[in-house]
This record gives sequence, C-alpha cells and structure tokens, in this order.
Amino acid sequence: YPDGSQPSYNSNKVSSDTAALLKDYAVKMTDSGYIIEGKIPLSTSVMAQLTGSADVKIGMGILLQDDANDDGDRDYYLVNTGEGDVLSAYGNPSMTLPLYLAPSTGSTIPNSAVYGTPELDGILDDVYADSAVSTIAIIAPSSGGVELPEEERTTATYRFVYDKDYLYYFIDVKDSHVTDAEKTAGESGGDKGIDGVEIYYNFLKGTTNPNSYDGHSGQASYFTSYANGAAN
Repeated sequence: YPDGSQPSYNSNKVSSDTAALLKDYAVKMTDSGYIIEGKIPLSTSVMAQLTGSADVKIGMGILLQDDANDDGDRDYYLVNTGEGDVLSAYGNPSMTLPLYLAPSTGSTIPNSAVYGTPELDGILDDVYADSAVSTIAIIAPSSGGVELPEEERTTATYRFVYDKDYLYYFIDVKDSHVTDAEKTAGESGGDKGIDGVEIYYNFLKGTTNPNSYDGHSGQASYFTSYANGAAN
C-alpha cells in the first residue's frame, strides 16, 4: 500500500510463517491504473522438484475485483481463465489453474514462468522478459453491477518468474477509475467493493491437487483502499 501499511491474512488459509513472508510486495499507482508485484515462498516439495530437468506444475489463480463507478460496490470480477475455475478457488485450491515452472518450451506455454529474481519495486525487470504474458478477462458483471462500454472496462496482464526460494508475480492493472481510498465498501464483508487483486496458489497441483487449504496452498489479497485496511 502506498501509505506503507501491510496486508492481513486469513489464518484459516495461510500459516503464520507464510503470512509473514507474503508481506514482501510492492504497489505502484500508474497513470493508467496500478501495479502489484510480490513473492510467495515455494514449498519444500516444489523446491525438491526443481532440482530435476522436468517442468514443475503448480496451481495459480488471480482474481481482480473492480468498482467501476466508485460507489463502494463490486461491479466486475476479472479472472485468469483456463483449465480450472478461479471463482471457486477461494474455498478450493484444486480449482486453481496450472502454472508451469521451467517449461521445456519456454514462454510459448500459457501461464509459464522462467527462472529469475526481480527487485520488488513495481517496475518490470528484464528477468520477466522471457516469461509468458497472460491476460485477465472479465467473466461477467456482478449482480446489480454497473455495465460499462468495453473500452472503459478494467483489464490486466500478469507474468511470473521464480528462483530457488520464491515465486514472483507482476500484475499490471489498467483501470481508468481506481476506487477512492476514502470510500467504504457497501457490500457485506467490508472489502468486496474495493479495487484489488486476490491470488490463490496450490503447490500440489501437479501431484495430489488437494481440495482444501493447508501448508502447501494459500491466498493473499491486496486492495487499493486505505480506509478498509488490507485484505481477508
């Protein structure tokens, strides 16, 4: 957050040790929206697989929430699409989408990541250049949401890189109307109407692919509001 505050985490979804590590991130406001860059510590099971030459399959889901008219209510979900159901990943990590580390065919695979260690400053480092660039798409306006012309709707792209310890993400959101930081969300829960990003990960996607959150999976959320604190 630009004011230096840190996000909070749902203790049912992320262990306290992981939550502390997930606080390494950068948020940068831009002329066209905002950028979120951060890192997630790899599990020991993924680290062990990275010692070989084969691709390593994990699960990843990214969901954007967008308040199109600054009334404190969510108008759009935007999710990365593919083999899975990101809208269901909040309660079930098996619904995350495949993300491939060290793909044998490079960035031609959608949702792939190459090796590299970026600086977490909200600036696109050269290490991201060979990773696949993927687009986050609008599924549908939420119930009662404001319908905007296509050219005015929020869009986003994302990239991943990794090293021996962390998975790094760079999410570039194009949003012509970022929610006023002083506005309180109107929906129950206190944060659902605020522009922001939720990230779901599942390090056992390529093996047991569990359907409940444990030490090998979790989620982190970042919202652009100061008034509502950070995330659930």
